[in-house]
Amino acid sequence: MTSKPRNPFPGGLLVLGPDGRIVEAPAFFYEILELDHRSAPSIYHLFDPDDPPYMSFARVVRRANGVIEYHVAVNGCLGGIKGFRYWGLPAASASQRARASTFYITDESAVIQGYEWERRRVRREILHDVQTTVSEFLSQKLAGIRALAEVLRDVPDAAEETGVRIVMGLDGLRAALAKMGKTSMVNLFGPASDQPLRVLEMADILSVWSNGKVPIRCTVRYADEEAFIAASLLEGVLLPVVTNALEATLNNDPVRIDITQIDENMVEFRVKDSGPGLTRADRDRCEDPFFSTKSGHLGLGLTHASEILQRVGGEWSFDGSGMRGTTVVVRLPLTSGDHFLS
Repeated sequence: MTSKPRNPFPGGLLVLGPDGRIVEAPAFFYEILELDHRSAPSIYHLFDPDDPPYMSFARVVRRANGVIEYHVAVNGCLGGIKGFRYWGLPAASASQRARASTFYITDESAVIQGYEWERRRVRREILHDVQTTVSEFLSQKLAGIRALAEVLRDVPDAAEETGVRIVMGLDGLRAALAKMGKTSMVNLFGPASDQPLRVLEMADILSVWSNGKVPIRCTVRYADEEAFIAASLLEGVLLPVVTNALEATLNNDPVRIDITQIDENMVEFRVKDSGPGLTRADRDRCEDPFFSTKSGHLGLGLTHASEILQRVGGEWSFDGSGMRGTTVVVRLPLTSGDHFLS
């Protein structure tokens, strides 16, 4: 076990002996790398990918003042994306320089988490733009074929000759539109990195989803310390729901998210906005491909989310019958996180 001189703040000194032994480090360093629960004779052992969580260098930055910062990511850790940055401090004397190396280290986990979810948001926006463009193109072609079919309907000779081609064209376009409806981010851009996120830390994670105009007020009402949920489920199911809530909210009122662990297998997210509400007709169709109440939207977000829910055994319900606001209750399965470390 490593020694335990530490401070509880998100920054502090990292002191290493000449053999790499950890002499002193902030509390977050011990927590992220689980140093209280495993043996790490030196800092070098913490770069071993066969013993997660482990460190890897993300980038090296030279500042204008000549200081070199090292940005480190921590892989294979439970509870979300972790990482920190550090830079060297000059030794006070030659004797100290011989004994130990001193660095200032600061926790960058929140910053890294923000970058990760911003990247996921950008990926979704790119997918939406691609799908919208292709869908509009195919729809225009489909409209042209339909118009041609109506003209040929009044010219039997021509219709007999070209009818088969028209039917084949219609079938091809319908198949292409249906395929677009099932296209996922994984198919277009490759899989986003996945990791288990601690439910107790959801408030900090969801706060970065705000669009800059409408704030998010998130409260974790109850969750076990070891309750985790896969980031891919949040992105595929909860993010579209929250995005809709942000876009529907009026007067920049906050979107409220209450999180409660229902049992050892399920966690509930209650998302409430202050928009105009959801009519029964819109509720009946909101999971249909290409249905949207907003101009310029393709209407596939909730369709994809519904497919994921069915696949993982989750569920949701919509309540927008009031004069103002819609509440969406989403229940998602928890994960042990074991398969992320295998």
